[in-house]
Amino acid sequence: RLSEDVVKLVPSSGEHKGEEEEWRSRSTRADDVEKQKFDVRMLFHRKLRYRVLTLFWLRLAIMSTYFGLLFAKNGIGANIYLNFFLINIVELPSALLAMFLNRKFDRKPNLFAWSVLSLIFAIPLAVVHWTYREEGQQVMTKLALVMFLKFALAGAMATVMLVGPEHFPTNIRTIGVAFVMAASSVGAFMSPFLDVIGMPQVGAQLALKSVMLLLGVLLVTQLPETKDRILPNDVGSM
Repeated sequence: RLSEDVVKLVPSSGEHKGEEEEWRSRSTRADDVEKQKFDVRMLFHRKLRYRVLTLFWLRLAIMSTYFGLLFAKNGIGANIYLNFFLINIVELPSALLAMFLNRKFDRKPNLFAWSVLSLIFAIPLAVVHWTYREEGQQVMTKLALVMFLKFALAGAMATVMLVGPEHFPTNIRTIGVAFVMAASSVGAFMSPFLDVIGMPQVGAQLALKSVMLLLGVLLVTQLPETKDRILPNDVGSM
């Protein structure tokens, strides 16, 4: 509206005709953008569907496994307070390493590596918990695997949080990030309810999480690289 007022103030002479047309063009483009409706349906555009599915599933798999480790911790035995401290302190070096790797290397290899590392530790942890179901059995083995898995999951989550916004065009970036972040909440609250739906054994829960992580690893292989790329303004420029 301001541009239209300015156009009216500019004399319609040949000298200012080009400026007048430019102002009118800018005003028209601004009105077109204002009239566009940005909602969650735009995330299912053919150029975005795969990215949204991959990022959503990764967050779901990572966070459900992350919070599922609370139950694995309780099944270790020994001192629960020491277990809690050791399992959580490993997130600090993981975050620092993820920060360094994301500055040094491309996004896709980093995300793939963290996802594979999570899977590598999730599978043996599921086997150990399935084989030794009682507390106090194989305490050090269980604790070590939980710590390594927590380390890998923290790095994977840090990388996903960095990569996610880079996959969405500017005009729907906030919608896209909010949508895939919802998967974190879903993954967080689904873990406790696995007991209710008939999966009380920690080993079985971890086996399910391992399958979810495996699917996430396969999905990551087809994601495009985003580091040092120009972020698109809209879906059409992707």
